[in-house]
Amino acid sequence: MELDLKYPVKYAILELKQNGGWINNYEKITQGFIVSKCYVMDSNIKFFSDGKSEESYKVVFPFSNNPNTELSLKHIISNPNPTRAIDGTCFSSDTVSDLFDTYEEANALALKKNKELETKLVLEISIWDPFWKEKKQKTKEQFSKKMELCHEIENWILNHTSYMKISRLIDLKFIEKQIKQEQSGPVLVKKKTPPKK
Repeated sequence: MELDLKYPVKYAILELKQNGGWINNYEKITQGFIVSKCYVMDSNIKFFSDGKSEESYKVVFPFSNNPNTELSLKHIISNPNPTRAIDGTCFSSDTVSDLFDTYEEANALALKKNKELETKLVLEISIWDPFWKEKKQKTKEQFSKKMELCHEIENWILNHTSYMKISRLIDLKFIEKQIKQEQSGPVLVKKKTPPKK
């Protein structure tokens, strides 16, 4: 990774996935959510008829797990430096709905998402199964072990991205303003002539 990239940097939620194998039709199954720094490449706002809006961002995470292998610290891959195609499309980007200035803010959302994931896994166990209590307990234990691994991966990534300095929200707005000015061309300002005496 280059150390002098000028892209804005934020914290975001990185979704760790793993190939589900033939039982799950080889779909990528979410294993957990962690906090990671990322490069912000694009922002997009959708407006709706009820007056609401929805913002999303294209980001590049410097590290991620290889979803085609078992979730493990040894299968973490380094993503190439963020680059764009001739048409401006960003390679290897993920879409996220939230960006954060602090680890604590991002971690609160990651914890919430992981709790929702655990609840979803537990609810998949049928209460009509005669061994549902045992299966529920086993699912919770397996999930807890998976979370330990996710935290290990998160800590590794945070240590290896310590050189990335977070861009404050004011910096992002300033950058967006600069980009808009560059796209619209130079702004002509009329010089005020002093009043005649």
